[in-house]
Formats: sequence, C-alpha cells, structure tokens
Amino acid sequence: MPKLTLAVSSPNFWWRTNGTGLTDDVLYDPDRLAGRIQWYSYIPWWNEVASVLVDVGDRLAAGHYQLDGDGHAMVRVEDPGLNNVSEAVVRSWFDDHEAVTLDPWSQDIPSGRRRLWWSLHATPTTSGLPVRSHALANSINRRWSSELAQPYTEHLNQLRQAKHFNAQDPLNARFLAALWTAAATSTQPLPA
Repeated sequence: MPKLTLAVSSPNFWWRTNGTGLTDDVLYDPDRLAGRIQWYSYIPWWNEVASVLVDVGDRLAAGHYQLDGDGHAMVRVEDPGLNNVSEAVVRSWFDDHEAVTLDPWSQDIPSGRRRLWWSLHATPTTSGLPVRSHALANSINRRWSSELAQPYTEHLNQLRQAKHFNAQDPLNARFLAALWTAAATSTQPLPA
C-alpha cells in the first residue's frame, strides 16, 4: 500500500478526542447550524479520511515520526487510496494555518468545525481524532511573562474538570506536559 507523508506542526500541541464530553452545539451538524453547506460536506469519503486521521494520531502518540528543521513531525501513514480532495482535507487538518483546533476545556472550535464534525461521525467512538490546542498554538513566538503564563494555569484547572480528557493517552500526556510548561514558563518562549 502506498505511503502518505504528512507534516504536523508543533506535535506536542495536539491531543485526541472521540467526541465524548463535547456539547451538542459542537456535535450538531455545522451546515445546519450555519444554514449553508460547505463544499467538503459533499465528500463521500469521510470514512477513509477519518481512518488516516486516527492512524496519524496513533503514530503521534507512539512517537513514530521524525522532526524536520522547522519542528514539524513528519508522519508516514498508509494511504488507503485517498483521492485528491480527501488528501487535501487530511493535509489541511494538520496545516499550520488550517489545523482543526479545539481545547479540551472549551467548546469553541476556531478552525475546522465541519471537518471535525464529519470525521467524528465517520470514526468509531473508541478511536480518537488528533486536534491541535488553540491555546498552545497561540503561544508560539511570544515573549513570555508571568502575565502570559497565567491563562495556562487557569487552563490546567479547567482541564482537571474535563472528565472526557484521557491523560493516560500518550499524545494527551505530551499535550498536558506542554500545557504545564506554558503555565510554569516566565521568560522563555514555549518549545513546539
């Protein structure tokens, strides 16, 4: 089977969700919520897309990737025969500017609401989809101070109450460590 290589920005900023704990407005069909249909809502291959996303999450969790010079995790996965449109959706999931973004303590999805909704509905509930932390992604290239670290301390407190967050998952454990680093950092930028 052919391989697909994906660049995942800031691999420590990703965690996995299977949709458990997300509210109904997050899990409600975003096309119906917005009153309009996006082009990728028509893609009939969401099962294949979700399968690749789960595979990438598993490889990230296991540390099966190489870092490139820009700090991207280069992840190689089996390509189940994605067509160009489906491959573009998968690549956009991990793109620096289009990544599906959600924090486990929040119900706000700044980017990727439709992709997340369609993929969650194509994924078994036991599988987790990798999503990038909005809070940590916003921390890159900032000059740190105790004021900037304060919201991350609050996020840790919020995360403790998020019963759906599985801290035993290796990907989630690395995300949690990055969040602790952000909360403890006072003058250094957070490593991706």
